[in-house]
Amino acid sequence: MKNNKGASCFFLLFLAVIGYLNFFEFSYRDSPIISSMIMMSFSFICFSYQLIKRGVLSEIFGSVILAIIVLFIGMIPVVGQLFLIVFVVYNLIKTLKSIRSLLSSAIMSLLLYGSLFLSVFNIDPFVSYVVYLLLSIGFVMYLANEYPEKGDFLLKISTILCSIPLIVLLVSSITSTLRNLFEISPASKIGSRTINVGEYVRGDSIVSAHTRNIATTVTTLETTISASSAVTSSIAKTGAEASSEEETK
Repeated sequence: MKNNKGASCFFLLFLAVIGYLNFFEFSYRDSPIISSMIMMSFSFICFSYQLIKRGVLSEIFGSVILAIIVLFIGMIPVVGQLFLIVFVVYNLIKTLKSIRSLLSSAIMSLLLYGSLFLSVFNIDPFVSYVVYLLLSIGFVMYLANEYPEKGDFLLKISTILCSIPLIVLLVSSITSTLRNLFEISPASKIGSRTINVGEYVRGDSIVSAHTRNIATTVTTLETTISASSAVTSSIAKTGAEASSEEETK
């Protein structure tokens, strides 16, 4: 028996109000962006609430603790650094899989968000609103039928509406992790350089040709393995798995 009737009706009303404001109240130039931001913000709040309710917050804390342990292990020369690299690569692979599972949600959200931009193409506002409303009704009815439980429905619909910014955040976290894993920084070292000195006259004496070692500062680029990447990759993996939880079922 479905118990998501109230939640589905609420979300449908929410989308209808956003569409009305987008096509009839906001200025045509800024309306799609403003409407999209409102939808994403509200959906993100709902998404976060559902994750907290399901205990994902404790999983994130657990991932942070595990990453800190790995961080200290990574300080061990050679063996610890190899373990750190394997740990980070594992988390990145899991994150990439979650991103792939979110792509179908991103496509659905693109259709809905894209319909908000009909207002910038000089299409009659009423016609644009009808198209948007039909997409919204089909969108909500499909999810309400697929996810009869209220909690599952709210998590799914909020995940879809947040999928684009979630993918952007996850890609950014992967970039940050890779950048932190191998830190390249300039390093200055004191070295010596041998030069050939030709014959010359000093006072009444003739100094024959010889070689001389002079001190010099040499700047090189050093690549180090940063243990902080373990924390970034671990949090990204946990968040990604939580966001794609319903996708893989």
